[in-house]
Amino acid sequence: MLRTFRPLSFVFCALFLWGAGASAQVTIRLIGDDAQGVRHFLDIDRIETEGDIRRYWRVQNLPKRNEVGALSTRTRQELNCAAKTLRDLVTVHYQGVQASGPIVITLANKSPDFQPFTDGTPDHKIFSRICLGLPPG
Repeated sequence: MLRTFRPLSFVFCALFLWGAGASAQVTIRLIGDDAQGVRHFLDIDRIETEGDIRRYWRVQNLPKRNEVGALSTRTRQELNCAAKTLRDLVTVHYQGVQASGPIVITLANKSPDFQPFTDGTPDHKIFSRICLGLPPG
């Protein structure tokens, strides 16, 4: 039974990574650029709702390669609509833009505390879009 379970667990893990990974085609919408020149996008096909919490994927195109050599990141975030706070759960760094190309590194957030965000930032625009139903502009 154990030999049967291991291949099945590998298949389930591979399906999860494929469904949430870089190769999956998703619909993303431009949120805007921040002061550092990072372009932010929101995956609008995979927003999950649980009470006041919204879980989603955010893609960031970087203006130049970061410290690990990536040109983009894809971050799983949680947004508390009632408290107007958010937190990162995991960030995947990619060699290409729009979360494309080989994965450089995947980092889990070790201290996922919710943090407040400032009005007018890409975080606030995401809040407006998924909590209030407003367009990101």
